[in-house]
Amino acid sequence: MTINFAMVEEWFPTQIMSGDASHLIPIADKLFEMTDLTKHENECYENGYTTYFSNVKYPDIGEVHKFQSDIIEYCTELAKIQGVDLETNKLEFGDMWLNSMGKDCAHESHVHGNSIYSGTFYVNNPEGSSKIRFHSPVRQYYDFCLPPILKSESGNRITCAFTEHQPFPGKLLLWNSWVRHEVMLNQSEKPRLSISFNIHVNKK
Repeated sequence: MTINFAMVEEWFPTQIMSGDASHLIPIADKLFEMTDLTKHENECYENGYTTYFSNVKYPDIGEVHKFQSDIIEYCTELAKIQGVDLETNKLEFGDMWLNSMGKDCAHESHVHGNSIYSGTFYVNNPEGSSKIRFHSPVRQYYDFCLPPILKSESGNRITCAFTEHQPFPGKLLLWNSWVRHEVMLNQSEKPRLSISFNIHVNKK
């Protein structure tokens, strides 16, 4: 029997942009040098430090502007791919926070609110560094509807429950802020350093 149909279409993909922005490492190093992370303990980062929720004001200097403006350029490319109206809307850098994950530090599953894009820039990659895991937006329905029986935990990019990315120094990841994600347990003996941020959209 021949089954006649046009195609199997993918209507609801989750897009994650991955790029090499290693030229920003010197700027990131300077930001960490200017920030005393030991003052920023957070219950979400056991065995680590984060300036999240700390309202840290970074110096109004060229290096900071360069870091933020370059991130905006990457986000602009993703916005174009996703059809965001950039003629009447403008992407603006929102909050930014520095993270230092020590051994056995992890960050539980979460999403980011009040922003259009979120992302992380990885400053280093010690041996055993934790991966970041992105969860499928339909994963929550697996408890109600049986998913396809997969040969592996990940399956393919449409039916997988999650996907993981291994950081390297200078790696930049961008995603829509509604994408649920978490940071797996860090097994490195050295701190894993990263800078995370949110991007807002405002009318021009």
